[in-house]
Amino acid sequence: MGSSQEENAVIDFPNWLLEDLRREVQRAFARDGIVDVSKVAEYVRSRNESCNLALEDFESQVLLAATEFGAPMLLECLEAAGKGNRTDRVELLNHGPAWIVRLTEKGAVDERHFEVETHARAYASGQSFRLGSSAHRRMNGHADTPAE
Repeated sequence: MGSSQEENAVIDFPNWLLEDLRREVQRAFARDGIVDVSKVAEYVRSRNESCNLALEDFESQVLLAATEFGAPMLLECLEAAGKGNRTDRVELLNHGPAWIVRLTEKGAVDERHFEVETHARAYASGQSFRLGSSAHRRMNGHADTPAE
C-alpha cells in the first residue's frame, strides 16, 4: 500500500477539462434538479478517455463542482435485482447538511431525512436488504471517505 501522501494526491485536471466537467454538472442540475455523480463522471470521462484519468478522479471533481453550485447530489443508488422489478430502488442523496434516503417500491416513493450520514447509509442498506435484492452500487463516494 502506498504512503498517505500518495493516497491523498490531488490529480491535476487541465482547466479545459474542469470547465467541461462543470458545464456537465450545470446541465445535469438544470435538466434533472439533481446531479447523479457517477452518471455525470462517467459521461465526461468517456468523452475524454485520452486524458487517462480514473473514474474516481472524475467523481471527486463532480462532487466538488456540484457542491460549488449548491446542487443536490445522488451519491449512491441501490437497485433491486433478481425479482424482475427494476422500479424498486433505494437512493442515497446529499443535499447540503441533510442526507436523504429515497425508497421507490412498487411505484410508491418515500423519503426519509437524516442528519448523520452513517444513519442514512444504515437505513438505505436495511431497505435494500428488505427488498430482497442483491443490490449493486453505482457509486460509493463522498468528498470525505464515507463510513460503511
